[in-house]
Amino acid sequence: MGLAASWAHIVAWCRDHAPQTAAAIRPPAGPALLARAEAATGAVWPEDLRAWYRLADGTERTTAGRLLPFHRPLPLASVIEHWTMYQRIWADIAASSPNGAEWSDTARLEAEPAGTAALMFLPSFVPIAEDLGGDDLFVDTREGPLGGCVTAFAKGDADSWGPRWGSVTAMLAELATGLEQGRAVGGWRPRVEDGRLGWDVVGGPTAPPG
Repeated sequence: MGLAASWAHIVAWCRDHAPQTAAAIRPPAGPALLARAEAATGAVWPEDLRAWYRLADGTERTTAGRLLPFHRPLPLASVIEHWTMYQRIWADIAASSPNGAEWSDTARLEAEPAGTAALMFLPSFVPIAEDLGGDDLFVDTREGPLGGCVTAFAKGDADSWGPRWGSVTAMLAELATGLEQGRAVGGWRPRVEDGRLGWDVVGGPTAPPG
């Protein structure tokens, strides 16, 4: 299933079963904002990430907006804010740490293949979703077989858990199938409560498809 088809299935399912979540989906992002967000991160975004924002500019910052397992997709304005925040945080860590060089060797880490744990938020990481508690999902735009993979960045663990999905396309395809068939999505099973999509933990996140 292609990205556009997956997204259509997701939206249709939400309209039928979780109308509050459907209402939280924002309209498509305009080309100027999309170009500005990509330029702000300094990374070359995978086409499926651009395509997703052409379909919807994230969701509203409410519990109903948690369209992904425990995460709400970020609007582009928030993508810029989160990316800028992470760069500032890691620059401050490097400046204040006795082992500052350890936290500023971004050139070496940027040269690693996508999906390799960096244990810091690299400039090539593009935040795409938040859990409303300080943890994000990001797209790894580094080169390599897993270029464009989706990984969690968590407080305390950074990106040490590894990629969760091989791409945005794979993430949305699994989400569409999970919603329609009531199956787990990366270790979390969808449920509906008061018109909102929610999630139950049923297991650890799965490895991204090869």
